[in-house]
Amino acid sequence: MSTPTDTPLTLFWSPGACSFVPHVALCETGLKHDLVLAKVGHMTKEFEAINPKRRVPVLIMGSEVITEMAAVLSAIATAAPDSHIFGRTPLEKIRVYEWLNYLSTTAHG
Repeated sequence: MSTPTDTPLTLFWSPGACSFVPHVALCETGLKHDLVLAKVGHMTKEFEAINPKRRVPVLIMGSEVITEMAAVLSAIATAAPDSHIFGRTPLEKIRVYEWLNYLSTTAHG
């Protein structure tokens, strides 16, 4: 993965959706990014071509398309390691993944 200074970042989001979380993470890290509205229930054919699952969040990093909350947040954390958005210790990182997996299997189940 390229460094954040030379990789354009674009986040596809929808109001009221969980894509708010990576938007906050991008703001917290200070990574420069563009936002593209991909409104849940009104996905365009262009968006479907980017993500056939028709779900947000989607993060474009250069030529890479990253989908699913845990992967998107992992990409942001990797692009801005000094921000420590996944914690400072290995156990803190494990707890973040634990919570993300719980949310993806329970809250969205």
